[in-house]
Amino acid sequence: VMRRIVASRATEAAMPVAEELFGGLLMELVREQAAAAEAGGTEAIDRHHRGIVERIATEIRESPAEAGTVEELARAAGYSVDHFSRVFLKVTGGRPQDYVIGARIARARQLLAESEFTVGAVAEAVGFRNIFFFSRQFRQRTGQTPTEFRRGARRAGVV
Repeated sequence: VMRRIVASRATEAAMPVAEELFGGLLMELVREQAAAAEAGGTEAIDRHHRGIVERIATEIRESPAEAGTVEELARAAGYSVDHFSRVFLKVTGGRPQDYVIGARIARARQLLAESEFTVGAVAEAVGFRNIFFFSRQFRQRTGQTPTEFRRGARRAGVV
């Protein structure tokens, strides 16, 4: 992510996207730091749970389209859905399904800014099966529709 931010700062027109990426990275670091501080003097079992959840969270961020349902994520972790959700919330500060949607929206923003894919193709590429659900989630999380976001990115000269 940091390499992408540095590369984006190469042109003046791409600065808004670079600032957006940097802000997202800082928020993620603050969230991880807060979760670590809250854990305080964790025992070995807490470190074990933390390691599993952090691995899954990394996989979600790297491949949001392939992130499964909460049930599938829990199964991959070897936990029940309820236990996985509680541990995930404790480690990341968010619910698993919200984390997956957030990762998908972040990747969608990148694709909308950098590609010519249709909004429907972007939705599908990031793992949304329903374009209307994608658009609603995108708007709730960014304050803009996917099309408005793309227009803003183009005006800024990013695309």
